[in-house]
Amino acid sequence: MESEGALRLLFRHEGVRVTLEAAIPVQVRAPRSKGLDDAPVGTHFYYELQSHSGAVLHRRWRSNPLGPFFEVPTDESGEPFHYRSATEEVAGFFSVLVPRLRGARFVELFASVEGRPIPTVSVGRFEVNSAPSTWTPTGRSP
Repeated sequence: MESEGALRLLFRHEGVRVTLEAAIPVQVRAPRSKGLDDAPVGTHFYYELQSHSGAVLHRRWRSNPLGPFFEVPTDESGEPFHYRSATEEVAGFFSVLVPRLRGARFVELFASVEGRPIPTVSVGRFEVNSAPSTWTPTGRSP
């Protein structure tokens, strides 16, 4: 499917509560889609660009921005990072890059939640064209 540039989708999250803050047009090529035939196996976070009927047009996975673990630097040589369980609900922002495809209407996010690594569950489905196309930081903490 031919794309017309890309959209950088900016999300705000508090724990697993997610809102779509903006859909910003960018003139870059989005990463290629991965396996549309089957749901990803063994991944902790993925997202789908979907048509109005829910047909999957694009799918990618990445590290889980909502996960119960996070990277922290260490002073141990040979191990620059390690993971610790989050002790409180994590809040912040993350973004994904999707192609601007004709017929694309929704983006749906899937994540492993509540300390369960797999399977993933839907944590939100958002209408891409209803999000603002610009975003200005407000200075508020998420």
